[in-house]
Amino acid sequence: MREYIGKNKKKLIFVLAILILGLVISVYAAETLFNSNVVSYDNGLTGLKSRNVKDAIDELYSSIINGCKPGYSKGTDNGTVYVCNKESSNAAGITEFDSNNVRYNNNKGLTATTVQGAISELSGLIPYCKDNHSKQNETSNSYECKINTLPSTLTVTNNPTNLTYGTNGENSYSYNGDGTVTCLSSDTTKVTCTVDTANNKVVLSPVGATTGGVTITVSATATPNYYAPTDATFTVNVSKATLTCPGTGGAETNKTFN
Repeated sequence: MREYIGKNKKKLIFVLAILILGLVISVYAAETLFNSNVVSYDNGLTGLKSRNVKDAIDELYSSIINGCKPGYSKGTDNGTVYVCNKESSNAAGITEFDSNNVRYNNNKGLTATTVQGAISELSGLIPYCKDNHSKQNETSNSYECKINTLPSTLTVTNNPTNLTYGTNGENSYSYNGDGTVTCLSSDTTKVTCTVDTANNKVVLSPVGATTGGVTITVSATATPNYYAPTDATFTVNVSKATLTCPGTGGAETNKTFN
């Protein structure tokens, strides 16, 4: 054996060098396979502008955050309507590795078995607009997403049925919209009302000029997000205050004052 090695030493060194070089190339190639920006992505069927896997994944993420379909970028937004503008495809793709040849483990619900297929499938699952918005005015280069107007409800509880001059009353209310809540008294010579939005209360203040029943109406304004709810109404009865004071001959007599 030693004699064979001695005679073929140069050949063995050359073969060993080739093996080492092949191993280095294999390791480099394996590492490069995990670098997603050198894996190509065919965007022809999805509308994505990206031509490599990294950019395609970034684009899908941006679509979810911005509320536009993949291949579109978010433009102007006035709070009620925002615009999604179509983007042009990236000019050059990456051809070192083909995502069709990269396997994808579809144990999360997708049916795709390759990275190419998984990205395309995800692209099709992303809606045109974000939640509570609908697509409108679509052209070849853009479309709009308009917020959906939702119903709202307004209810008033803990209604005092009787008020006495000199003592305020409070009513709690609940409201699930984003409009402005106001109240209105049917007779401000008897009762005035204000809305405490910080504590969701309607504050009633007897005026004392006259007595009797008063209807209080609580309302909320419509907004782009919510329709105006049905008004909440209730009735209170206003009475004069009764004070006890000394009468003649030391007897106490009840006296009523405005």
